[in-house]
Amino acid sequence: MVEYFCLLGKLEMHNVPMPRRDNWLIFLKALMWLGLVQGIIWALLTLSFATHTLIFIGRSVTTTGTVVELHENHDDDVGVTYAPVFTFVLKNGSTQTITSNAGTNPPAFEVGDKISVRYEPGDPSDAAINSIWQTWAFSVGFGIASVVMTLFGLFFRWCVARRKARPRKLQKIQSLEQI
Repeated sequence: MVEYFCLLGKLEMHNVPMPRRDNWLIFLKALMWLGLVQGIIWALLTLSFATHTLIFIGRSVTTTGTVVELHENHDDDVGVTYAPVFTFVLKNGSTQTITSNAGTNPPAFEVGDKISVRYEPGDPSDAAINSIWQTWAFSVGFGIASVVMTLFGLFFRWCVARRKARPRKLQKIQSLEQI
């Protein structure tokens, strides 16, 4: 690149080398920030789901229920999963039937299984099977995604640091005019 300087009314021309952009470094930084920002977003979602679950556990009561059916869910990505449909009796004697929002393949339950159920007395339709996976599935899933994305970002942070620390390639000078 040629830059022009004006010194005491004289126009002088100087060749000033333009620093080369390191496109690979820019790409690595983009991946780094993508991973770190995604990790933070997933961590916030994990905290949100965990808080919701803890509030649910604090407000809910437990009772015994029975699996009455396995509901088949067909998904193009996952295939077939089986969500348990269970019934339980409320303190006032009425029966509530709920389909779990967590399905598995192979089925985790069989029809007729006796299970522990958590439900909110003010809203019995808000019920879940009282097991680690059925209660904490979203928190665990988003927590794993948070860790993976944060590690992804930290890996590319390490790549950026290595790229910045590497020695510059030297060019062979043929004559003094190249200086």
